Amino acid sequence: MRMNEADFQVLETLSQLGDYSLSEAIVQSVEDTFLDTKKAALLAEGFYLRLRKEIGKDGHWLTIKTLGEFKGGVHTRAENASFLPEGASVFECPDARIRIMIFELSLGFDLLPFLKLEKKKIVRQVKLGEKHIAELSLDQVNLKSEGVEKIYGELEIELKTDGTHKDLNTIIEYLLENYNLVEDTFSKFERALLFRENLPEKTLLSFRERAVCIQLAEQGDLYGKQAGILLSLDKGLNTAELSLLHKVPEPEIEALHSRFEKERLSIFPFSSDKKRSRGFYFQPGSNALGINWENIGLKKWTLEAFSDLYGVDEERAEQIRTNALIVFDGLFPYHGLGKEEREMLGIAAFLQDIGSSVSPEEKARMGKEILLTHPLKRLTLRELRMLALIMELQSTSIREKDLSAAFEGSSIRLPPEDENKALILASFIKFVDLPGIEAWKFLPGRIRQVEEAVEIEIFGPITGKAAKKVEQKSELWEYLFGTKLRFKPGTDLDEAEIIQKKAEITEEEIEKKDEKRKEKHDLKFAVRPENPMALVAWRVFFPTVCQNAFP
Repeated sequence: MRMNEADFQVLETLSQLGDYSLSEAIVQSVEDTFLDTKKAALLAEGFYLRLRKEIGKDGHWLTIKTLGEFKGGVHTRAENASFLPEGASVFECPDARIRIMIFELSLGFDLLPFLKLEKKKIVRQVKLGEKHIAELSLDQVNLKSEGVEKIYGELEIELKTDGTHKDLNTIIEYLLENYNLVEDTFSKFERALLFRENLPEKTLLSFRERAVCIQLAEQGDLYGKQAGILLSLDKGLNTAELSLLHKVPEPEIEALHSRFEKERLSIFPFSSDKKRSRGFYFQPGSNALGINWENIGLKKWTLEAFSDLYGVDEERAEQIRTNALIVFDGLFPYHGLGKEEREMLGIAAFLQDIGSSVSPEEKARMGKEILLTHPLKRLTLRELRMLALIMELQSTSIREKDLSAAFEGSSIRLPPEDENKALILASFIKFVDLPGIEAWKFLPGRIRQVEEAVEIEIFGPITGKAAKKVEQKSELWEYLFGTKLRFKPGTDLDEAEIIQKKAEITEEEIEKKDEKRKEKHDLKFAVRPENPMALVAWRVFFPTVCQNAFP
């Protein structure tokens, strides 16, 4: 049931809803601007951030909401809102909880406007006697995108302090009996996103699922490939086309599709609902804009300071780092990661043994705690957390079957893209260090494809038995990339000649790869807000009033 223009006009002058009275109308002209990071970090976590400007008034209303759910004709979501003075940054929000949430979710990235809509709001308070039951908002929404305009009407009822679900159902029944209304499963934010992206209402992926898959699809590991296939399915490609495009057998694509339909984002270890329920724990003080560790009483550390305090064997640590970077470069055709990840791997490899001085049995966990409480110089909050997660994933108890539990149990909050990168980098460190054998190394030019595997030579006091141990420690990497790594003792010890050979990957090629990845990531998306009072809203969609193409 849709509302015709006559019913829309009647609702504009409505003063009663059965037994419920309506206050006089307040008419507002507002502009909503939605913000997110370039790679949709908020949307991937199930949140969206809205700045609402009432025309003719100073300041904005800042609201952060969850996407919520639509069930039984009711939208349920959580939201937090605060007034933001004119000219203030969202990181200067007076409400500490909102400020912390934004800082946690954006992790230092710029928040950019990616979606706007204008609307005329006719607002009335719904009362039953002296009780404040709900707020009724009749909106005429104006969407514009690339020369196309869409105007539609929408009625929203939002429960207030004295309202109950019984009141909401009574009001809904009255409206459905007396007016031609159609329940809308989408929020205004989501409908604007559908319009801008020219998406059909029925797609395989939800808005959050699409954002997560876009983040992961750049990576060359198992999860990146799965995300790419899901994005292709979302676009309507069939399994035969996908098989050619992704070089994956059709039965595997069908099995992935079936599993996703049942488990949704839980097929990825980074995106479970249990992980999403974690709280926001970082305390950035009164102003998170430009925050630095000294502001909150923490000293920044250097690698040298770590070495002195925790007794790091610098010679051994440097050799592990060298090994890690050589293997990273040699396996570049598989992982495709760039300079930033290479630098992160080098730091993580150098410090991988740091927790041993505290507790050798819990080296990985202790290393994580040390890094979270001893921030390294030059690292952002996001990079610090990524480094700590790499350390945490070194635990000998973690196997590929345990990944979901490992991420769910972690207190470190990062976007799915960075959690996957941390997992990939952790898989390198797991096999580049062989305890008990000193001065062994990998050399450039000695990593090559041999049939269905990659052969890697090891130089130094190494035996065939020891090489097999390295292979066992490479199981996580092999799981992520589907390629066997074979390690064997090297026979050519003319190290100087070997090092002169051009490595398989150069820094210039890494930079080019980075640029291509950045170009691909011109992401367009959106998210939807929520309320601390368990906001409940019922929304109905009116037909398009007009839709015109502009030159």
